Amino acid sequence: MNSECNYNDDDVMEITDMKKTDHNENKKEFQYQSLVYEKGKKSKTWSESPKKYFVIEHESMPTVVMFNKTSKLLFTSLKSGKTQMWNKDKLHVQYKNQDLSSMKPECELELPNEKKYCTRSASLSPINERVLLLSGESSNVYVWDLEKMIPHTVESGHDKIFSSTFLNNSRYQYIQGTSTGIIESIDLKFEGKCFELSGHRNTISKIKNYDEYMIVSSDIDGLMNIWDMRMLKLLTSTKFDNGIMTFDNYECDLNRFVIGMDNSTISIFNAQKNEIDKQMQCHAHKRVLSVRTHRSGWFCSGGLNGKLLYHGYAYDDVGCVLSRTISPILSIDISNSGNYIACSSKNNTTDVYFVS
Repeated sequence: MNSECNYNDDDVMEITDMKKTDHNENKKEFQYQSLVYEKGKKSKTWSESPKKYFVIEHESMPTVVMFNKTSKLLFTSLKSGKTQMWNKDKLHVQYKNQDLSSMKPECELELPNEKKYCTRSASLSPINERVLLLSGESSNVYVWDLEKMIPHTVESGHDKIFSSTFLNNSRYQYIQGTSTGIIESIDLKFEGKCFELSGHRNTISKIKNYDEYMIVSSDIDGLMNIWDMRMLKLLTSTKFDNGIMTFDNYECDLNRFVIGMDNSTISIFNAQKNEIDKQMQCHAHKRVLSVRTHRSGWFCSGGLNGKLLYHGYAYDDVGCVLSRTISPILSIDISNSGNYIACSSKNNTTDVYFVS
C-alpha cells in the first residue's frame, strides 16, 4: 500500500494558462481480466449518498493520506515534518459525538533533524506493514519501525526524492525516483544501492509496482516507462503531450492506468496495447493533482480547485462531485473495501467519507 502527492507549491498558488485540445473518444468495449465494461453500462451507484465519516484538523498542511490494508489505521503526513497514525473508527465516534478535543493520533512520528519535511510519498512494507517508508523534498529518505518507533535515515545523495515504494514481496528492498531522473534500488539490510536505471531526463513524479517483477515510472515531462526488474531492462516507453502529475492502475487489470496530467486531462491508458482508450477533460479540476483507483473498476480524482470527483465504470467525463472545498486536494486514498474515501487538502484538513 502506498500513497503519493505530486505537486509544486506554485501549482496550488496560481493557475497557468492551459492549451485546449480536441480529443477523439474511442467508442469501444473496455475488457478487463475479471470485469467487462460495455458501452452504455451504468456507473456504480451507492445505496446512499456519501457521508462525511470524520474530519481531522491539522496544525499544518497534510500532503499525503494513506489507509493500511485493513483500513483500521489512517496515516497522514504533514508539511511540518510529522507523520500521524490514526484509529479510523475511534475518530468516527469522537466526531459523531462532537468530542473534537479528544481527536488525537495513536502515535506521532517526528523526523530527526528536520524542522520542515514535505512528504511526497508514503509506503508500508508489503510483508507485515510494520515498516513505514517516507520520502519527499529532502535528500533524506526515512524508514520507521512502527513497533519500536525507531527511525532510520537513508541519505539518498539527491536533492529530492518525490516517490519511493517497497518492492513487491520484499522486506528490505525499496526503489526511489530521483530529481535527476534516475531510479535506484536500495537494500536496507546491507545499507547499499543494488542497482540503478536510467530512462528519464527530468524529475520522476511517481514510481509504482506493476506486478511481481515489473515497475512503472513517470516524470514531469510526460514520459511513462515500464521496467523488467529481473533483467533490469526498459520494456516500453510512452510519451504524453503533458507532464504526468500522478497515476494509478487497477488490481483487476494491471494494464489499465488512470493518468492525471499537468492540466485538466485524465487519460485511461492501456499499457498492453500502448494506446489511450479514453481522454477526459475534467475542467472542474483545472489541474489534476491526485487519482486513486479501486479494484472493482471505479476511481476518484482530486484537483487544484478543491473538488473530489468519483468516476464510474463508464469513465464519466465529468464525474460525480463527492465534495467541494476552497482548497486544492493533494492526496486521495480508498480503502480496500471501497467504503471509505480519504482526501487531504491544502486547508490543513483530512476528510474521510463513508459510502455504502
